[in-house]
Amino acid sequence: MIKRIWKWGVNKFWNRKFITFCIIGVLNTLIHLATLYLMYRLFELINVLQTENLVTVKVLIGNAIAFIVASTFSYFANNYVTFKNKTSSKKTFMESMVIFLARFGLTELLTFIIVSIFKACKLSDIWIKYVGPFSASIIMIPIAYIFLAKVLDHSSKDKKEDNNDEIIDENSENV
Repeated sequence: MIKRIWKWGVNKFWNRKFITFCIIGVLNTLIHLATLYLMYRLFELINVLQTENLVTVKVLIGNAIAFIVASTFSYFANNYVTFKNKTSSKKTFMESMVIFLARFGLTELLTFIIVSIFKACKLSDIWIKYVGPFSASIIMIPIAYIFLAKVLDHSSKDKKEDNNDEIIDENSENV
């Protein structure tokens, strides 16, 4: 049983697509952080949301904009580079955004659970501030890959269509 699970994991995740997905994920994170930084600088330059009461609003607005920019990059990069699609559609874009939002929410929930456990165990701030959120993100990577592959990976659909075409061609020759 464990051997079968291991084999499934290796076959599913130790391939070009998953490695490319992870590299794009790193770029996605860098884009998110850069956009967030730029938003903070923009807020400072135009002198908005500077009062102590509005700092949380600044963080939420900046993070939301950074999330949208990074997720849009991630969709197009994964669609064209990871899954080698030549086109995109509104439908796959929206489905991908739903997956990104769900992943974001689940990662936040998982982070809360992990951090709560770390706090209960009285671990240091490094564990609480960095290891907890990082662990939650790492756990969610293969889950996000599986769902995004269902939306963007057309190669398995193309193979089925090719097989159906071959079956039709074989049947027409027999007639």
